[in-house]
Amino acid sequence: IRNFKRLLNIINTNEDKTNILGWLAKGNLIGLFIGFLKPFKTKLFLSHRSRFILNQSFLSQILLYFSLTIYFISPKKIIHIANSKVIYSSKLIRFLLKGTPINIKNCYEFNENKSINKKLPKNKKLLKITIIGRFSNEKGYDLLFKSLSKVDFKYSLTCIGKGCSLNNKRFRN
Repeated sequence: IRNFKRLLNIINTNEDKTNILGWLAKGNLIGLFIGFLKPFKTKLFLSHRSRFILNQSFLSQILLYFSLTIYFISPKKIIHIANSKVIYSSKLIRFLLKGTPINIKNCYEFNENKSINKKLPKNKKLLKITIIGRFSNEKGYDLLFKSLSKVDFKYSLTCIGKGCSLNNKRFRN
């Protein structure tokens, strides 16, 4: 609640519209809520997975379909962002989103057989990486840890979220 109040205070004190970027089902709903509270002070950008229900918990799927309904009935203009043809080519989804989402292609295609062993320039001593999200399969920690085990440079990794603790045996392993 304290963070929510701080966010509303930032929006109120900002002379220009505040851009709100929602991230997936829960983040999109929070962004929508803030956008409805401050309709003339915010501009909403909501992002979507490459496939709507890919690696989503049942609760997240329910929130996703709930948010699709809200997008459809919302009077506020919402800019949707997607990285997959599956989303921006679907007539049903374009109908629910009231238009075609902005397509932002992934910066690279993941190929498990491709070498990712890159060296940092010599002037870089330590790459700082932060990942935020509960420790679960859906968040891609396995892929992150697997990838980092193959790099040839020094890095510090900070993980923030439920289950991101050395007390969690699975996380520690």
